[in-house]
Amino acid sequence: MDGLIFGVCSLATAIGAAICFRYAYRLRDQPTYRVARWSRALAVVVCFIGSLTAVPVVADVFNRATGVGNGAKLVAHLCAVLFCACLQIMIVDWMYEKPYVSSGVWARVVLVASVVTALTFQFRTANDPGLPFTTDSAHNLPIVAYLLTYLGFLAIAGLEISVLSAGMAVHSWRDRQMAAVGLTLVALGGASCVAYSISKGGYLIAVQVSHPWALGTEQAVSSPLAGVGVLFVVIGLCVTIAGSRRAVVRR
Repeated sequence: MDGLIFGVCSLATAIGAAICFRYAYRLRDQPTYRVARWSRALAVVVCFIGSLTAVPVVADVFNRATGVGNGAKLVAHLCAVLFCACLQIMIVDWMYEKPYVSSGVWARVVLVASVVTALTFQFRTANDPGLPFTTDSAHNLPIVAYLLTYLGFLAIAGLEISVLSAGMAVHSWRDRQMAAVGLTLVALGGASCVAYSISKGGYLIAVQVSHPWALGTEQAVSSPLAGVGVLFVVIGLCVTIAGSRRAVVRR
Protein backbone atom coordinates (compact mmCIF):
# COMPACT_ATOMS: atom_id res chain seq x y z
CA MET A 1 0.00 0.00 0.00
CA ASP A 2 2.86 2.40 0.79
CA GLY A 3 4.18 2.03 -2.75
CA LEU A 4 0.87 3.15 -4.26
CA ILE A 5 0.24 5.95 -1.77
CA PHE A 6 3.67 7.53 -1.96
CA GLY A 7 3.97 6.87 -5.68
CA VAL A 8 0.86 9.00 -6.22
CA CYS A 9 2.26 11.62 -3.85
CA SER A 10 5.53 11.67 -5.81
CA LEU A 11 3.68 12.32 -9.06
CA ALA A 12 1.49 15.02 -7.51
CA THR A 13 4.42 16.79 -5.88
CA ALA A 14 6.48 16.69 -9.09
CA ILE A 15 3.67 18.48 -10.92
CA GLY A 16 3.12 20.85 -8.00
CA ALA A 17 6.83 21.71 -7.83
CA ALA A 18 6.84 22.68 -11.51
CA ILE A 19 3.80 24.93 -11.01
CA CYS A 20 5.11 26.59 -7.85
CA PHE A 21 8.63 27.17 -9.18
CA ARG A 22 7.33 28.59 -12.44
CA TYR A 23 5.14 31.02 -10.52
CA ALA A 24 7.92 32.04 -8.11
CA TYR A 25 10.36 32.57 -10.97
CA ARG A 26 7.85 34.58 -13.00
CA LEU A 27 7.37 36.99 -10.07
CA ARG A 28 11.00 36.93 -8.93
CA ASP A 29 11.32 40.72 -9.19
CA GLN A 30 8.20 41.42 -7.14
CA PRO A 31 9.20 41.96 -3.48
CA THR A 32 5.76 41.41 -1.95
CA TYR A 33 5.46 37.87 -0.52
CA ARG A 34 8.71 36.83 -2.20
CA VAL A 35 9.70 34.70 0.80
CA ALA A 36 6.31 32.98 0.74
CA ARG A 37 6.52 32.18 -2.97
CA TRP A 38 9.96 30.58 -2.77
CA SER A 39 9.13 28.80 0.49
CA ARG A 40 6.05 27.33 -1.16
CA ALA A 41 8.11 26.11 -4.11
CA LEU A 42 10.83 24.66 -1.87
CA ALA A 43 8.21 22.96 0.30
CA VAL A 44 6.81 21.04 -2.65
CA VAL A 45 10.29 20.07 -3.88
CA VAL A 46 11.38 18.59 -0.55
CA CYS A 47 8.00 16.88 -0.29
CA PHE A 48 8.64 15.29 -3.68
CA ILE A 49 12.03 13.99 -2.51
CA GLY A 50 10.52 12.69 0.72
CA SER A 51 7.59 11.01 -1.04
CA LEU A 52 9.90 9.39 -3.58
CA THR A 53 12.25 7.97 -0.94
CA ALA A 54 9.22 6.64 0.96
CA VAL A 55 8.32 4.36 -1.97
CA PRO A 56 9.63 0.94 -0.84
CA VAL A 57 11.30 0.05 -4.15
CA VAL A 58 13.08 3.40 -4.32
CA ALA A 59 14.07 3.13 -0.65
CA ASP A 60 15.68 -0.26 -1.23
CA VAL A 61 17.67 1.05 -4.20
CA PHE A 62 18.75 4.12 -2.21
CA ASN A 63 19.88 2.05 0.78
CA ARG A 64 21.90 -0.33 -1.38
CA ALA A 65 23.46 2.52 -3.38
CA THR A 66 24.51 4.49 -0.29
CA GLY A 67 25.34 1.51 1.88
CA VAL A 68 23.41 3.11 4.76
CA GLY A 69 20.72 0.92 6.26
CA ASN A 70 17.49 2.90 6.76
CA GLY A 71 19.11 5.84 4.96
CA ALA A 72 16.04 6.40 2.79
CA LYS A 73 13.86 6.54 5.89
CA LEU A 74 16.06 9.26 7.40
CA VAL A 75 15.88 11.27 4.16
CA ALA A 76 12.09 10.90 4.03
CA HIS A 77 11.74 12.03 7.63
CA LEU A 78 14.07 15.01 7.25
CA CYS A 79 12.20 16.04 4.11
CA ALA A 80 8.92 15.91 6.04
CA VAL A 81 10.43 18.17 8.69
CA LEU A 82 11.70 20.63 6.06
CA PHE A 83 8.35 20.48 4.26
CA CYS A 84 6.53 21.60 7.40
CA ALA A 85 9.16 24.26 8.14
CA CYS A 86 8.84 25.75 4.65
CA LEU A 87 5.06 25.90 5.05
CA GLN A 88 5.49 27.66 8.39
CA ILE A 89 7.83 30.21 6.83
CA MET A 90 5.38 30.75 3.96
CA ILE A 91 2.60 31.47 6.44
CA VAL A 92 4.84 33.83 8.40
CA ASP A 93 5.41 35.93 5.27
CA TRP A 94 1.69 35.96 4.50
CA MET A 95 0.54 36.84 8.03
CA TYR A 96 3.21 38.93 9.74
CA GLU A 97 3.69 42.65 9.32
CA LYS A 98 6.83 43.37 7.30
CA PRO A 99 9.05 44.43 10.25
CA TYR A 100 8.40 41.08 11.99
CA VAL A 101 8.78 38.70 9.05
CA SER A 102 12.54 38.30 9.45
CA SER A 103 12.36 37.41 13.15
CA GLY A 104 9.50 34.98 12.50
CA VAL A 105 11.43 33.28 9.72
CA TRP A 106 14.63 32.98 11.76
CA ALA A 107 12.74 31.51 14.70
CA ARG A 108 11.49 28.71 12.42
CA VAL A 109 14.93 28.23 10.89
CA VAL A 110 16.55 27.80 14.31
CA LEU A 111 13.83 25.38 15.40
CA VAL A 112 14.04 23.19 12.31
CA ALA A 113 17.85 23.19 12.45
CA SER A 114 17.64 21.94 16.02
CA VAL A 115 15.16 19.21 15.08
CA VAL A 116 17.22 18.09 12.08
CA THR A 117 20.37 17.95 14.23
CA ALA A 118 18.59 15.97 16.94
CA LEU A 119 17.11 13.50 14.47
CA THR A 120 20.44 12.97 12.72
CA PHE A 121 22.20 12.34 16.03
CA GLN A 122 19.45 9.98 17.21
CA PHE A 123 19.54 8.13 13.90
CA ARG A 124 23.29 7.54 14.13
CA THR A 125 22.88 6.26 17.68
CA ALA A 126 19.90 3.99 17.02
CA ASN A 127 20.48 2.78 13.48
CA ASP A 128 20.63 -0.97 13.09
CA PRO A 129 20.30 -2.15 9.47
CA GLY A 130 18.29 -5.13 10.72
CA LEU A 131 15.60 -2.96 12.33
CA PRO A 132 13.29 -0.62 10.37
CA PHE A 133 12.65 2.91 11.63
CA THR A 134 8.91 2.28 11.80
CA THR A 135 6.36 1.18 14.38
CA ASP A 136 7.49 -2.39 13.64
CA SER A 137 10.40 -1.59 15.99
CA ALA A 138 8.20 -0.23 18.78
CA HIS A 139 10.08 -2.29 21.39
CA ASN A 140 13.44 -0.71 20.51
CA LEU A 141 13.75 2.33 22.78
CA PRO A 142 16.36 4.31 20.75
CA ILE A 143 14.21 3.99 17.62
CA VAL A 144 11.10 4.93 19.61
CA ALA A 145 12.87 8.05 20.92
CA TYR A 146 13.84 9.01 17.37
CA LEU A 147 10.32 8.49 16.06
CA LEU A 148 8.71 10.44 18.90
CA THR A 149 11.05 13.39 18.24
CA TYR A 150 10.05 13.30 14.59
CA LEU A 151 6.33 12.85 15.25
CA GLY A 152 6.31 15.49 17.98
CA PHE A 153 7.63 18.12 15.59
CA LEU A 154 5.15 17.08 12.89
CA ALA A 155 2.25 17.34 15.33
CA ILE A 156 3.21 20.84 16.50
CA ALA A 157 4.01 22.14 13.03
CA GLY A 158 0.91 20.52 11.52
CA LEU A 159 -1.28 22.11 14.18
CA GLU A 160 0.17 25.56 13.54
CA ILE A 161 -0.21 25.16 9.78
CA SER A 162 -3.78 23.93 10.12
CA VAL A 163 -4.98 26.61 12.54
CA LEU A 164 -3.33 29.56 10.79
CA SER A 165 -4.35 28.40 7.31
CA ALA A 166 -7.94 27.95 8.47
CA GLY A 167 -7.91 31.45 9.94
CA MET A 168 -6.59 32.94 6.70
CA ALA A 169 -9.19 30.98 4.72
CA VAL A 170 -12.01 32.47 6.79
CA HIS A 171 -10.52 35.95 6.44
CA SER A 172 -10.15 35.59 2.67
CA TRP A 173 -13.43 33.88 1.83
CA ARG A 174 -15.53 36.92 0.95
CA ASP A 175 -13.17 38.62 -1.50
CA ARG A 176 -10.73 35.89 -2.55
CA GLN A 177 -12.61 32.63 -2.64
CA MET A 178 -10.07 30.74 -4.76
CA ALA A 179 -7.31 31.55 -2.29
CA ALA A 180 -9.63 30.60 0.57
CA VAL A 181 -10.32 27.20 -0.99
CA GLY A 182 -6.59 26.57 -1.34
CA LEU A 183 -5.93 27.60 2.25
CA THR A 184 -8.75 25.35 3.44
CA LEU A 185 -7.10 22.40 1.70
CA VAL A 186 -3.77 23.30 3.31
CA ALA A 187 -5.52 23.44 6.70
CA LEU A 188 -7.01 19.98 6.11
CA GLY A 189 -3.57 18.71 5.13
CA GLY A 190 -2.11 20.10 8.35
CA ALA A 191 -4.88 18.40 10.33
CA SER A 192 -4.08 15.11 8.58
CA CYS A 193 -0.45 15.57 9.62
CA VAL A 194 -1.54 15.95 13.24
CA ALA A 195 -3.76 12.86 12.97
CA TYR A 196 -0.88 10.89 11.43
CA SER A 197 1.43 11.89 14.29
CA ILE A 198 -1.17 10.96 16.90
CA SER A 199 -1.81 7.60 15.24
CA LYS A 200 1.85 6.59 15.11
CA GLY A 201 2.94 8.30 18.31
CA GLY A 202 -0.04 6.93 20.21
CA TYR A 203 0.82 3.40 19.13
CA LEU A 204 4.47 3.79 20.17
CA ILE A 205 3.46 5.06 23.60
CA ALA A 206 0.82 2.34 23.96
CA VAL A 207 3.47 -0.31 23.34
CA GLN A 208 5.66 1.15 26.09
CA VAL A 209 2.81 0.91 28.62
CA SER A 210 1.89 -2.59 27.38
CA HIS A 211 -1.54 -1.65 26.02
CA PRO A 212 -1.05 -1.48 22.24
CA TRP A 213 -3.70 -2.01 19.62
CA ALA A 214 -3.07 -4.07 16.50
CA LEU A 215 0.00 -2.99 14.52
CA GLY A 216 -1.87 -3.68 11.29
CA THR A 217 -4.59 -1.23 12.32
CA GLU A 218 -2.04 1.50 13.01
CA GLN A 219 -0.34 0.98 9.67
CA ALA A 220 -3.66 0.83 7.80
CA VAL A 221 -4.61 4.21 9.28
CA SER A 222 -1.29 6.08 9.29
CA SER A 223 -0.14 5.61 5.69
CA PRO A 224 -3.40 6.90 4.13
CA LEU A 225 -3.35 9.86 6.54
CA ALA A 226 0.17 10.74 5.37
CA GLY A 227 -0.84 10.46 1.72
CA VAL A 228 -4.02 12.47 2.14
CA GLY A 229 -2.13 15.16 4.05
CA VAL A 230 0.46 15.54 1.30
CA LEU A 231 -2.13 15.67 -1.47
CA PHE A 232 -4.34 18.19 0.33
CA VAL A 233 -1.41 20.51 1.03
CA VAL A 234 0.13 20.32 -2.45
CA ILE A 235 -3.19 20.78 -4.24
CA GLY A 236 -4.05 23.60 -1.85
CA LEU A 237 -0.75 25.37 -2.52
CA CYS A 238 -1.36 25.19 -6.26
CA VAL A 239 -4.90 26.52 -5.83
CA THR A 240 -3.59 29.49 -3.83
CA ILE A 241 -1.51 30.42 -6.85
CA ALA A 242 -4.68 30.88 -8.87
CA GLY A 243 -6.16 32.93 -6.05
CA SER A 244 -3.01 34.96 -5.52
CA ARG A 245 -3.45 36.65 -8.87
CA ARG A 246 -5.93 38.79 -6.99
CA ALA A 247 -3.75 38.89 -3.82
CA VAL A 248 -3.62 35.82 -1.62
CA VAL A 249 -3.88 37.48 1.74
CA ARG A 250 -4.32 41.06 2.96
CA ARG A 251 -1.79 41.99 5.59
